[in-house]
Amino acid sequence: MSKNIILASLFFLFLFQTKLHAQLLQGRVFEITDAGKKLPLVGVSIYWLATIISTTTDSVGHFQIPTVAKTNRLVFSYLGYRSDTLTVTDAPKIEMVLRSENNLKEV
Repeated sequence: MSKNIILASLFFLFLFQTKLHAQLLQGRVFEITDAGKKLPLVGVSIYWLATIISTTTDSVGHFQIPTVAKTNRLVFSYLGYRSDTLTVTDAPKIEMVLRSENNLKEV
C-alpha cells in the first residue's frame, strides 16, 4: 500500500513541476493580399512535428501552444493554402504568413 502512495505522490509531483515549467509560444497567422494588407486566417491547424500537441488560430488569427523543447519544428496547415514548417528556437512570439495555392483549373 505504501509503495502505491509513494508512486502516486511522485506522479503528481512530476505533473505539478511540468505545469510550472511549461511555457506558451504565442503567435499570429495571416495572409498578405495583393494590396499588401495583412488578413488574419481563422482555424489554421498548428502542431509540433513528432508530437500530438496541436492548436488552431482564433477569430483574429492568434494562437497559443505549449512549447515542447528549446528547438522544434512547428507545422501550419490550412485548406487552400500551402502548408509550411517553421523551426522555432526560444521565440516567445512568432508571425507566420501562409500563401494561397492558386492552382485551381478553370472549368
